[in-house]
Amino acid sequence: MSSDAVREYDAVVIGGGASGVAAALALKQQGKFVAVAMNGSGATSVSSGALSFDSSRVSKEAAASCEWFRDQLKPFLPLALHWDEPVWIPSTNGFLLKIHAAQQIQADAGLQGGKPIRIAMATSRRWRIRGDLLCGRWNEAAKALGLSATFQAMDLPLEGEGWDIPLTRVSADLAVNSVARERLGEAISRLGDSMDRVLLPPLLPNQAAIESVKGMAKIFLGECLATVEPIPGFRLYSAMQAALEAAGIERIHLSQMKVQPSGDRLREFLVVENAQPGWTALRAKVFVLATGHLFGGGVRAHFRKAVEPILNLPLHASASGRVGVKVDAHFRPLAEDGRPAFQNLHACGGLLFSEGEAGLGTYIHQGRHCADSFA
Repeated sequence: MSSDAVREYDAVVIGGGASGVAAALALKQQGKFVAVAMNGSGATSVSSGALSFDSSRVSKEAAASCEWFRDQLKPFLPLALHWDEPVWIPSTNGFLLKIHAAQQIQADAGLQGGKPIRIAMATSRRWRIRGDLLCGRWNEAAKALGLSATFQAMDLPLEGEGWDIPLTRVSADLAVNSVARERLGEAISRLGDSMDRVLLPPLLPNQAAIESVKGMAKIFLGECLATVEPIPGFRLYSAMQAALEAAGIERIHLSQMKVQPSGDRLREFLVVENAQPGWTALRAKVFVLATGHLFGGGVRAHFRKAVEPILNLPLHASASGRVGVKVDAHFRPLAEDGRPAFQNLHACGGLLFSEGEAGLGTYIHQGRHCADSFA
């Protein structure tokens, strides 16, 4: 298949999730000319951005990579790491989840030992029943864990229906409406002096809105977690995109992609960019496959076998049911015969076969370590 244009790089990363972004930033720090090709925002911004980088403790090496990644994103989204002593953060499913790393606004809702703390869950009139149920479950969980915290649902003194409409609509309004942000902050500050902290559902759309509402609220403010919630995930996705742009890494948003192999090497990826006609050839010395697990890379049947869908790489299942490709010491995916499928192809992130640790903390480390493996 012929292409209408050719672009040449030192490295092309396929996938714009946490692992792919970590790999791209690490390659850029090595002085490489790098591009990231992505199709949508991926699983990172759908789920993991809302929960945390990793809800279980990662290895010492992975923790160091998380700290490096935090520094890359610091200008765009503050992140909090608690490797030595995790925090317990209220979740919208009624549990308190043990978190080692999270967005700062989420970590600000974290509970540890110490003096008793009184927390108001900000609700609206029509959301009050759910708020009461959540606070009841959080109080039971805190007591079972020995945490000195009590939760109470309290209606925000806002005119109208507050956030009885979908949170995504409230969030969209807060992103562009400074008056709405001011009203929310002022309403939070009027909840009374009887509370030490106010807990919000996930609705603040970006760091600017977070800082604005915090400044008006005049009380310690945190955000509960959500099992799958697009708003905190979108904050993480936007921060990663901003970090790529600040590093001068080209971002290619594609709608279609084909692979052009040449013997034991990949010659190029052919892509169709969003809203652009024709095919563009992306040529590079090395390619990094960071397409994720089920959300991003996915699986498909090929001659009655499950394979990775872009390059037909063989997939392996772990005892826990996770599926992924196997790689060698240089993060090169292995073919059926156990040899690297392509000499200049590397893989990282949720795509990889794993019997042990998983989660974004591990995937960030894999992306960085993958880039270092062929420095």
